[in-house]
Amino acid sequence: MSRIMSKFSFLLLIVILLGSFATNVEVSADNSRNKESIQSIKQQTSNVKGKIKEGSQELRNSVLIIQEKGKTNKSYQVITDSMGQFQTTLPEGEFTVRVVEVEGSWFSASQSFTVEDGKVKGKKQGEVQIAKKEKLSGNKNSKDQTITGVLTEGEQGLKGDIVVVKYNEEYEEDLFIISSKKNGEFSASLPEGNYFMYGVSLSDEYYRKDLFFSVNDQELFIDGQKEDKLLVSIPKKRYSGKVMDSSKAIPTAEVVVERVNSEDEYDTELIQYVSTNKNGEFMVRELPDGTYSLGVHHKSYYSWNALTFDVMNGKLVVDGKKQATLDIKIPDLSLKGSVLDGKKSVTDAYLEIEQLSEDGYSDHYYYVEVDQKGNFSYRLQDGFYKIAYVGEANRTTKVDIPFEIKDGLLYQDQAFKASLVIQLPAITLKGTLLDGNKLLQGHVSIEKQSEEDQYEWYGASTDSKGIYSLRLLDGEYRVSYVYLYEENEDLPLSIEFEMRNGQLYVDGVKKDRLDVTIPPVTLHGIVQENGNPIGNGEVSVRSEDLDFYYWKWVNDDGTFTMRLLDGEYFLSEVFLSESSNAYVDLAFEIKDGQLYIDGVQKSVLEVNVPPVTLTGYLVDENGNRLHGDITIYGFNGESEFSYYWGWTNEEGKFSFRLGDGDYQVSYLSFHDGTSMTSALEFSMVDGQLFVNGEPADHLNVPVNPVTLHGKVYNQGKIVRDGYVNVLTRNEEGEWLNWSWIDYDGSFAFRLADGEYEVESVEYYNKEYIRVEMNKPFSIEAGKVIVDGQIVDSLDLHLEEGIQTP
Repeated sequence: MSRIMSKFSFLLLIVILLGSFATNVEVSADNSRNKESIQSIKQQTSNVKGKIKEGSQELRNSVLIIQEKGKTNKSYQVITDSMGQFQTTLPEGEFTVRVVEVEGSWFSASQSFTVEDGKVKGKKQGEVQIAKKEKLSGNKNSKDQTITGVLTEGEQGLKGDIVVVKYNEEYEEDLFIISSKKNGEFSASLPEGNYFMYGVSLSDEYYRKDLFFSVNDQELFIDGQKEDKLLVSIPKKRYSGKVMDSSKAIPTAEVVVERVNSEDEYDTELIQYVSTNKNGEFMVRELPDGTYSLGVHHKSYYSWNALTFDVMNGKLVVDGKKQATLDIKIPDLSLKGSVLDGKKSVTDAYLEIEQLSEDGYSDHYYYVEVDQKGNFSYRLQDGFYKIAYVGEANRTTKVDIPFEIKDGLLYQDQAFKASLVIQLPAITLKGTLLDGNKLLQGHVSIEKQSEEDQYEWYGASTDSKGIYSLRLLDGEYRVSYVYLYEENEDLPLSIEFEMRNGQLYVDGVKKDRLDVTIPPVTLHGIVQENGNPIGNGEVSVRSEDLDFYYWKWVNDDGTFTMRLLDGEYFLSEVFLSESSNAYVDLAFEIKDGQLYIDGVQKSVLEVNVPPVTLTGYLVDENGNRLHGDITIYGFNGESEFSYYWGWTNEEGKFSFRLGDGDYQVSYLSFHDGTSMTSALEFSMVDGQLFVNGEPADHLNVPVNPVTLHGKVYNQGKIVRDGYVNVLTRNEEGEWLNWSWIDYDGSFAFRLADGEYEVESVEYYNKEYIRVEMNKPFSIEAGKVIVDGQIVDSLDLHLEEGIQTP
């Protein structure tokens, strides 16, 4: 499969179709608390940028599958560009890179990172470091075949690879590659379980294909219906196009086809990507009516959206005019140059170029590859630019080289230049990472503060000999972070030094190199249940001042270690592999490198999680078990409460580690994309479940049938990435229900008979927008009644509401 140099994202649903969790708090009792708690759960999404690296190397042109922590219903698929960069829309929270595809091979991974204030929090300027990945062999056909099927292009059989993932009760994805023959037929031996199809990989393209199916007792089920074969069909190729500059065609470019969901620049979803042939030609498969964009990615050019077009009645429309083809013209080569270290060429590097606005601020970034001969070239539009950084294999160097592109030609200081020569400063700083006498492999983050309180950031990775190096000019610096590859651990540090006349000084003393002494392991911990170790999970630690917050894997035997500096900490959460989360608030202190709890020195931090005290099922009106997520609220006092997430395993069973207290089932979301609120109350007393004052072995949560569904429109265009809020009115007061708006604009509720009101719609279109709808309706015998009339669905048109600040 050809690789793509692209940045894109689309919301990929492993467990449910864009479901979400929510709250169910009584409005009449405390309306302000209800609103605050809902907003604390509904997460603001942001366009974020990041870089993926493994050791010192960027994972370039790679597919990443990212899962949102604490929410089994949310995952995202992104593709990095030729510099390992990705750009996508993510809410605030914790995430884990679960699956990585590099050069056609698929790997499992388990790397955590945080999105905070719209930024990826990694070890350095938004970097996410993949510490470990294991190659997935995929599916191997065997005589004991479980399913058979056919991959077709229209009605014609097609040879290709079908990419599917199996999700299980631990939510550890198992990836399978199912290969079809020339006639499209395939057979695959798959373990029993639930599956989601990512797409179809062909020789020169990838086509997204969403499909849920399951395998049970050697039988195939699609949407709950038994089927004899798995039929996978993708549209025929229909629309042709060509990529060229002013004089020639561009071969081996990648063309990315995405559906445009809204006016938000990055609110798009992948449909297809395809490579151009030697004549710069490409073919796009048939598309339903809608608005689309084409991105073009080549080693000399990158465009997120090179062409926007519409499909109307199957015809291509560009700028309101019908077109026969999708031709894209890109700029001619306008920037050329080379990178030198003295007289030696700097190879296999990249440039970070900033485009400057009229007021001199950076408003766009380009990443340009430096080839094996030290040369670079790129296609830039007319404008003002500067080369800001040069990235090498193990270091990043800040430079400041302004230039202008005018009439397609390169100018510097208003003088024409045939090319630019970047002369890098000499390497002035070297060092190692030491744990005693042991050399460690990792990454060093260094900051420099200017007189204007502006910070510059530098990063270096250790080479095969364990040495890091940087090209630093004179000035005052500080080592702020170190990331250890083998231990997958971030360490905040504060080591100040000075570069003077190209020489290193520490505390005024001249040094040959800066060896960074890594703090020893100061925290030994163990996760236990009833005194027995329990492993296969993660623990979360935060510092008292919240400046330090990250996750650490728990070993199979329940142990974990951390290299913490002296300070006060909290161990706040434990995520365990059997889909149960434990919320703890265990305070401890590291003093003089020793562990203290309540002022008493300890050798081990014992993290005691409660046993699984609550199990149950989500049961519909026919007694069938449904699969989905469940949110539970625990009431700790009149104004204090906590919430817990869980999800059903393959048997439809959920489990929680709850202490004694009063609880309420709050929100349910299901694999079919529906959701509902619940007011089911229960208590835990001495580890025993009580429902309505009676002991019970399991908590069966009643699930309403789907009674309300519809789509959201704004001036005739579908609205996505938002929420529909519905008020329930009954004898107990008013209850707020909400449902995520799916990628096709649809929403769904499982509401019992009663009186309701569509209160509002919230969505994001470059900024947060809330529209008050105040549309009453009722559910009677499972039917939706609006203005006394039964309706099949309830579509919402935002122009009928009132937009509020």
